[in-house]
Amino acid sequence: VHNKVFIRDIAGRRSSPLVDSHWKLGMNRLVFTRDGKGVLAARVHPVLWNAETGERLRLFGPFNDHVHGLSVSPDGKHMVTSHIGSDLRMWEIDTGVFFRRFGRDVNPPR
Repeated sequence: VHNKVFIRDIAGRRSSPLVDSHWKLGMNRLVFTRDGKGVLAARVHPVLWNAETGERLRLFGPFNDHVHGLSVSPDGKHMVTSHIGSDLRMWEIDTGVFFRRFGRDVNPPR
């Protein structure tokens, strides 16, 4: 059980396993989607999970560097990830589409 991240329903006093977590690396960030139905987890690739069932809904890629921060836009449509020594990346949560990089020396700047 040490390699799992759990969602706990405090009122109902139950929990469900959500994400397998590497015992050394853990998770760098866990954030609920604005509607509360999903959880965005980040280590190497951001991943969208169903908060109730634990089903993996979407893997965001194709990058292979570690995600060090993750935030959801106020309207709940976009996610921004940060990467150490690299850049910021903007994603559309519903489709998984990566569409913008921010940072110095980002080639090509999109």
